[in-house]
Amino acid sequence: MGEKKDLRTCLAASPQVSKTSMDTLTQLELFRQNLPEKPYCTNRVGDAGYSLVRPKAIAERYRYIQHNHPNSRTWMVYDVDRSTSVFDWQDRGAPPPNIIATNLENGHSHLFYGLEEPVHLNHESRVNPIRYHAAVDVALSQKLDADPGYVGLLSKNPLRDDSWYVQTFQPWSYSLGWLADYLDLG
Repeated sequence: MGEKKDLRTCLAASPQVSKTSMDTLTQLELFRQNLPEKPYCTNRVGDAGYSLVRPKAIAERYRYIQHNHPNSRTWMVYDVDRSTSVFDWQDRGAPPPNIIATNLENGHSHLFYGLEEPVHLNHESRVNPIRYHAAVDVALSQKLDADPGYVGLLSKNPLRDDSWYVQTFQPWSYSLGWLADYLDLG
């Protein structure tokens, strides 16, 4: 019980977060606008969970949602399963996430990094941007010490701030080059 209160106290006292700032509205609105028209969604994940396909307006009500279109990546999302996940991206020298959705029960979070330009993944896509995206994705996952088993199809839905503690840090979407400046791609 004490850990929950400590985490809530830390989050509420964070000077970097403004739940009513224009940056919050901008990033969350970008998230909403970039959702697939009929994303997968669910209220439960794991063995007991199953995904549904629903129109965007209905899917937004679910706790977990598909954040990227099937053939493109606009959001790079990382599952960080530590009680310090909200703040330790700073200690690791990682770039500030655009959005963080945190489970207040255990402190585990999904960190969202929005891309200025989506990376397309269909048969007509150029190979070099896909490879660059993959290199940045792996390096950022390692820097954050994110869960390597996270598939990335569904994320904590940051539009559901009644289910998660939702914060924003970085108001601008990233280019892959800007993210790469924080990382060792070698």
